[in-house]
Amino acid sequence: MNANDFVFLGVKKRVTALDKSDGRIVWTTELPGGMLTGFVTLTCDDRRIFACTMGQIHCLDLYSGQLLWSNPLKGHGYEIASLCLHDGPSAFTAAACAQISADQSAASAGAAGAH
Repeated sequence: MNANDFVFLGVKKRVTALDKSDGRIVWTTELPGGMLTGFVTLTCDDRRIFACTMGQIHCLDLYSGQLLWSNPLKGHGYEIASLCLHDGPSAFTAAACAQISADQSAASAGAAGAH
């Protein structure tokens, strides 16, 4: 399996990997600390999943769900967190930027032809 074969679910202090083709649970990991409830924010790269819940961030192995590290983020509070990885622009972002550039070029050409 590769990273594109999974769907990841974060709920009730757990991260679960599902097989995208049939919905089968591949692994589930309960995150340490905090209460049993709470929103779990997820992001991943091709090897790791980063999960944030109840004021803590955790790093898990994408393929096994093994907890690699945790950070209690002292002083950051317990609200819902946003996570972001910078691995360069996604295909969607690249396509959107190309479309915006094409639209701007077409608008410039149209404005130049109107004079």
